[in-house]
Amino acid sequence: MINPIKQDYIWASSHFLTEQLPPDYDMWEEEKLDKFLTDNAWEFFEYCDPNFIWEQIDSLAWSVRKYIQEEHRTNEFKKNVIKYMEKKRGVRL
Repeated sequence: MINPIKQDYIWASSHFLTEQLPPDYDMWEEEKLDKFLTDNAWEFFEYCDPNFIWEQIDSLAWSVRKYIQEEHRTNEFKKNVIKYMEKKRGVRL
């Protein structure tokens, strides 16, 4: 299973907040995180519940991590195919 990493959440937060989450956000109490989300909500989200804002950040963090993992697997597959073809043909592609 693919799980987002801390940096994914920080990156994703910049799409919904005027100030991205700081590196220590995961050490905060829930109330402090909710206040930060509310105080820094991008204009479109300024009247939204902090849980809704977090759901958006969480969803984007999951999506970007999935994309990165799939891209990594695709690149690894391509490299392996090239190596196989080079070995089989005896030429460098």
